[in-house]
Amino acid sequence: LKRRADFARLAKGFRKTCDGFVIQAASSDAAVPRVGLTITKKTGNAPARSRMRRRLRAAVRLAAADAANHDFVIVARRTVLSKPFSLLTRDIAEAMTALAGRIAHRQKTSGAAPATEHSG
Repeated sequence: LKRRADFARLAKGFRKTCDGFVIQAASSDAAVPRVGLTITKKTGNAPARSRMRRRLRAAVRLAAADAANHDFVIVARRTVLSKPFSLLTRDIAEAMTALAGRIAHRQKTSGAAPATEHSG
């Protein structure tokens, strides 16, 4: 994801807080999961932010296999750098699965509900 409109749409969608990141999700028409990253300057200097970005991208590649038809935004926290990679990958996979299930449940129970439902 690169467009501001996509990030704004996902900010209004479902979210899950995990140790090291917050993940936001909404349904999508894309056949593959689309992921955007938000890493603010308060999380560290440029090399630290780049390292966070690389770790998150690698973890998402391993974790996002079962998340088709969904968009995700991951908002990084500083602890992404110190968390073991296997735990980071597992947490991302679990969060994506949980959010995809919540979105599917919401769509099933209320017909074609908009992807902008807000849930904490």
